[in-house]
Amino acid sequence: MGPMQTLPLTLQSSVVVRATPEEVYALVSDVTRTGEWSPVCTQCWWDEGQGPEVGAFFTGRNVTPDRTWETRSEVVVAAPGREFAWS
Repeated sequence: MGPMQTLPLTLQSSVVVRATPEEVYALVSDVTRTGEWSPVCTQCWWDEGQGPEVGAFFTGRNVTPDRTWETRSEVVVAAPGREFAWS
């Protein structure tokens, strides 16, 4: 028998958000609210004196039944109303 062959899987979904890009950006760039939506990240905070701008650092506390850990992240994109990203 030859190797198992698999077919490419494609998944698509869409959502209608009844808010302006600026309103959505204000929510997602406020990392202190992440615990309200994440099933794993229970708390997030900015490093002292920092906020949602490129180069800023924040820490998130994650909790699962098996363990608790913290992850420090850096904001890499902060374009109000368009994009907010970290690594």
